[in-house]
Amino acid sequence: MSDLAELQRWFAQALVSRELDYTCLAERVADDSRLTGEQRMYIYAQGYQLRLLECMRAEFECLASVMGSTLFDQFALMYLAQRPSRCWTLFNLGEDFARFLETMRPDNPDVSLKLPEQLAELEHRVACAIRASGSERCEMPVIDPVSLLLGRDIELALANTASVMVSDFDLAVLFDNISTSCAGSPVQLGQTYILISRCGYRVKVVKLNAWQYSFLNDPVWQQGSASVQAVWCQRAPEVDVLQLSGWLIELCNAGVLTRMRDKPRTFSAGKDSAGGESLL
Repeated sequence: MSDLAELQRWFAQALVSRELDYTCLAERVADDSRLTGEQRMYIYAQGYQLRLLECMRAEFECLASVMGSTLFDQFALMYLAQRPSRCWTLFNLGEDFARFLETMRPDNPDVSLKLPEQLAELEHRVACAIRASGSERCEMPVIDPVSLLLGRDIELALANTASVMVSDFDLAVLFDNISTSCAGSPVQLGQTYILISRCGYRVKVVKLNAWQYSFLNDPVWQQGSASVQAVWCQRAPEVDVLQLSGWLIELCNAGVLTRMRDKPRTFSAGKDSAGGESLL
C-alpha cells in the first residue's frame, strides 16, 4: 500500500469512525503555534460529524420538530457513532435510523413510544420517493376502464417512487401539518395504512383503506410486474371488479402504478383454443 493510500485510510478512520491512532499522530499531523496535532484532528472530526448531523436534520425534519432539536441531536449523534457512514453518498445515511430508534425504545407497553421510529420510517420512505427514478420524463400511458377490464394482456407494476406502510398513528395528517407549518391537533392513535408516492415531482402521503393497503402490499408487486388477470385474483372478496378498476385508474394517473409494455398476442392459424374460428 502506498504512503498516500495509508495516510488516507488513517485519516478516514479518525474522521468517520472516530478512532484516532495516536502512534502515528505526531508523524502525520504537525503541531503549530496555536494548536496541537490532536486538536487539529478534533476540529476536522467534529466538523465532519456536524455535517452528518445537518444531513440527518434535513432528512428527518418532522421527527426533529416532534422530538425537539436537543433530544433529536442526541439520538442522531448516537446513531452516527454506532453506524458510521460507509457509503459514498449521504443519501443512505439515515436508512437504518428507524430501526436504531426501535432498539433504543424502552421495554414499555405504551404505544406512544413507537412514534419516533414510525415517523422516521415514514420520512425515510419520503426521501426514497424523492430520489427514485420516476415517470416524470416518460410519456404516461392512457388506460381507460374498458381496456383495463378486458385487456388481460396488460401488465402493471408498482412504481419505484411508491411504497406503503402501516402505523399505529395517523402519520399522514401529522406529516402534512408539520410539512406545511400548520398547527394541528395532537397525533391521533389508531392503526393507519399509508401510501407514499410521487407524481409530477411532488410527494404525497395519503391514507388507505385496509383492503387497499393489502392490495398494494401483496408480494405480486415485488416480482416486477403483474398481469391484469393476476391483479383481479388478488383483490379482496368484498371489492368488486368495477370498484377496483376505477381505483387502479386513479393509481395509474397518480404515478403509483405504471403500465408495462403489453404482451404480444399469440394466435394459432386463425383458430381459438376450442378449435373454432378466432374473432381476433
